[in-house]
Amino acid sequence: MLFKTEKHEKVNYVNSPGEQIPIAARSVDVVTLAGSLNYIERNSLVNELVRICRAEAEIVVYDFEMDLTNFEEFFGINLINSSLEYDHSTNLSEHSIFDEVTTVEDEFLTNASPLEIAHLLLSNRERHKALCGIYKISNPVTLVENEICSMSKITPFKSNIFYSVYSLSQN
Repeated sequence: MLFKTEKHEKVNYVNSPGEQIPIAARSVDVVTLAGSLNYIERNSLVNELVRICRAEAEIVVYDFEMDLTNFEEFFGINLINSSLEYDHSTNLSEHSIFDEVTTVEDEFLTNASPLEIAHLLLSNRERHKALCGIYKISNPVTLVENEICSMSKITPFKSNIFYSVYSLSQN
């Protein structure tokens, strides 16, 4: 994502472990955490956010999930309980150091091209392994895309987005 950002003289983008952010204290106006809270030690992250954020800073936590069940069924992939340990709605609500500005969970329909669907399917480790096994190659993206193209109709699929915005508590 950092390679696709638009450069701006007043904006710095940093990709770093949340437990040790290489930014000066009280210097940040906005922090975004995209699909990362399930992979980080949250107490250390909270300490770093308090350290680097200005009093008026906003912290945006977001994630999404896409229901690719129809495509999994098309390919004969059965992932039992593969996503039970990952919670897309994870946020910072359990930390009283933050004031919740807003929290939204929304559902919408997603249209995607066969190539985009192939990439979405292959972005999951278990589906990637299953599709590599089906096609007996390590990168089956073109074959998966071609199979999706052969479907009689590609319908939009359900997606969910989860996001929360926080500020530092002024108490």
